[in-house]
Amino acid sequence: MPTYTVWSEADTISIKSRASIASVLTEAHHAITGAPRYFAQVLFPEVEKGSVFVGGRALTEGHIWVRADIRSGRTADQKRTLIDRVMEEIGNATGVAQAHIWVYINEISGENMSEWGQVLPQPGGEDRWHEALPEEIKDTLRDLT
Repeated sequence: MPTYTVWSEADTISIKSRASIASVLTEAHHAITGAPRYFAQVLFPEVEKGSVFVGGRALTEGHIWVRADIRSGRTADQKRTLIDRVMEEIGNATGVAQAHIWVYINEISGENMSEWGQVLPQPGGEDRWHEALPEEIKDTLRDLT
């Protein structure tokens, strides 16, 4: 956690841009919330052209949607900073205007999710959570920091 899902129509975001976006979203989340970098996940599902509708009408210009599922406990300022940074960084990486980048932050309590076989901690409990992991998982996560 967090999981950033970045949807777009096919061919809107290049493979190179995806790597850049994953990197900047990981770094932004870490810098703004203090969560370990290895918590960040970024997914890039695509939708077919002509399958996105707003107000009952198909959108004709490229848009990008970002759903960020994050642990609850972040301040309003942190969430606003995340939204602004996500729009800016994705716009920079793709050339898509910020007006066409839609961002949604959804909070989930750490006790309502699990990763690496462990229920996640509330913000601030990451070190204890990490110490309870099996050594082979700790080794994997060391490579992701």
